Amino acid sequence: MKCTGSQVEYIQLRNVTMPFEFTCNGYQSLVLHNVAYDILVDGQLEQMGFATIDVYFNILNGNIIEVNSGLITEGQCAGDTFFSANVYVTDDQYACAGVNGATEFTIIYIDAHVTGPKCGAHCTLDTVENSSNSND
Repeated sequence: MKCTGSQVEYIQLRNVTMPFEFTCNGYQSLVLHNVAYDILVDGQLEQMGFATIDVYFNILNGNIIEVNSGLITEGQCAGDTFFSANVYVTDDQYACAGVNGATEFTIIYIDAHVTGPKCGAHCTLDTVENSSNSND
């Protein structure tokens, strides 16, 4: 994610595999522990870590809306809050009608915010060429 508004230049998703058994339709909410993103701050690569982060998935016909939020606990931005909304589209729009279901996705939208006194930033997807595979 390319960022503007502070010394945070870029946030990189570290793991885009689905942390649950995937279904074509449904809702999942989870709390993940010890999660980190790679972050570029003032030209230096570091980790933006979370002791816990809340993750919500809403899935319809294999297309996914994901929302993440949590208090940053590690790195230069510790103490600030992170929020992101992400949209994934299944690469085969008819996959859920078949036997195997949706297995490959393209992330088409990210809107993320780091709010707080240290690293306030607005981050968006810098390319639609980023893809993920649920089997990774």
